[in-house]
Parts: sequence; structure tokens; C-alpha cells
Amino acid sequence: MSKLLLTILVLLIGFTKIDSKPNKMVYEYTIEFAEFGIGAMTLPCKVELNNDSVYVTLSDSCFLGSKGDTIEAGIFARHKSGKMIIQHNESDIYEEEVGGCSGGPSVIDTVEKIYWMC
Repeated sequence: MSKLLLTILVLLIGFTKIDSKPNKMVYEYTIEFAEFGIGAMTLPCKVELNNDSVYVTLSDSCFLGSKGDTIEAGIFARHKSGKMIIQHNESDIYEEEVGGCSGGPSVIDTVEKIYWMC
């Protein structure tokens, strides 16, 4: 391969934008309440990932609000425990406790598709 062709190829690859994350994805999740345990009180919600941001919205009207209301929004981040959380400040990823009724950041279980509340 000639040097000129190789240089052009390297330049083309360098200017090609490849997104490592989808810009916007919306998933169907359930809301579980930590004080009751899994399955005791379940509500449907949507979790929208938009770059590094996360938005949790109600799928139906209920005692938490109207359909489409945002329950929580923040940065989608990994806690030091490995759990995915909704981060509101830089120290959230280092909190000792997360999720449930701990007072720490909310947990989003990406395997079971659960947003945990208290």
C-alpha cells in the first residue's frame, strides 16, 4: 500500500465519528419500593438514557404523579460497589450506602430493569 493511500485512510478514520453510547434509548422498567421488598408494590416506569443523563418517568398516573412526570433525573454512573446509580453530585459514586432508604443515590438495576425508591 502506498504511503499516500495509507495517509488518506488514517485521516478518514480519524475524522469519522463513532459513538460509543447511543444518544437516546428508552427502556421499560418497574419501580420497586425498598421498604416493602420486591414485588410487594410495583409500578411501571420508563428509564431514558440520553448520553450520560438518565431520566425516570411514570408510565401511568398513580399516587406518585401523572403519566409522563419525571420522578428523578441525573447522571447515569457506576457506584464504587458496581451498582448503577443516578448521580447528583461528584461524591455520590463514593457514598457508603446507595439505593433503597439509605439516603444515598438511587439505584437502577439494569439486569432486572428495576428503579429502586423509598
